[in-house]
Amino acid sequence: MKRFLLIILVLSIGVFINSCDKNLKPDFDNRKSIHLESYNETKEKLKLLSGLEIKKVQYVISNYQERSNQYDGYHLADEGIFIELSNNQVISWIWTDDGPDEGYYYSLFLEDMSEPLKKRNQNGIKFLKEIGEYYPGVESKWIDVSETKEWKNYIGKKIESVNYKFTRTKDKRYHITDAILGVGNDKVYISSIEEPEPTILPKLENLNFAPDWTIVIFDEKILKRHERKSL
Repeated sequence: MKRFLLIILVLSIGVFINSCDKNLKPDFDNRKSIHLESYNETKEKLKLLSGLEIKKVQYVISNYQERSNQYDGYHLADEGIFIELSNNQVISWIWTDDGPDEGYYYSLFLEDMSEPLKKRNQNGIKFLKEIGEYYPGVESKWIDVSETKEWKNYIGKKIESVNYKFTRTKDKRYHITDAILGVGNDKVYISSIEEPEPTILPKLENLNFAPDWTIVIFDEKILKRHERKSL
């Protein structure tokens, strides 16, 4: 099942923002996902992350989900992930549009994008209330996952590296597909995938790239079991 309610919320936001005060407009359009920046910009930003400690991790998920999002070796998220580091640095992985006339894909920012995401959701909720389409299930949940079994192993540990992958899709545009965090001898993979079939979880059918959902993989065996395909 697609995240139908979330898509309605996001589309509603786009309509509502045009009538909002400019000060309330989210600033995703003023900030670039790292894969859209120049090589030198990216190189310098990634270099600054090396040696920083992971302090806190949050997921943003749709409130209509009634299933678990944490399984053995992997987690699921959809709207966003925020990884807070020492030195006030934040890694932000967010589902957002690539432009006014483009679809929604994931973006990777090496800065704190939590406030723009909250503003985007607040504007959408306000609009839905005005047109009588609001109910609690359309709101997002912010979940601190720092104390989960998987992330607890990395809290207080230093990041050795941050890498990313992107692909050219059928629309002839480049989109981020993966972020890979190197922590000690381990790697944590954050990947954009098709929404998993909820009735068969925790089993995964595939890890094919799609701009629908996010999987956070802590066990590389999961990657090896599935061939990852692009659109």
